[in-house]
Amino acid sequence: MSKYPGTMISMATVMLTAEGANAELAAAVADVRAQNRGGALTDGLMLQLGYTQDDGSLLVVIMAPGVEDRTLRYPAGGWRERSLD
Repeated sequence: MSKYPGTMISMATVMLTAEGANAELAAAVADVRAQNRGGALTDGLMLQLGYTQDDGSLLVVIMAPGVEDRTLRYPAGGWRERSLD
């Protein structure tokens, strides 16, 4: 069972629409990578998990070995699910 609330969603299907959201996410990923420097993480191993919340918001969790998880929350109107078709 996950320590994060909500229903897991594939980040591949998520489009962030809130102003500044993509820059905020990129900065958080860069920060986690910087903290992990010299660790087991490589460019292709960044782990981002999305969890939809009961209120329609999205919780994005960024994980790396040896680094405290970072979480970002986007309101119900700040993201949408897109089709991969």
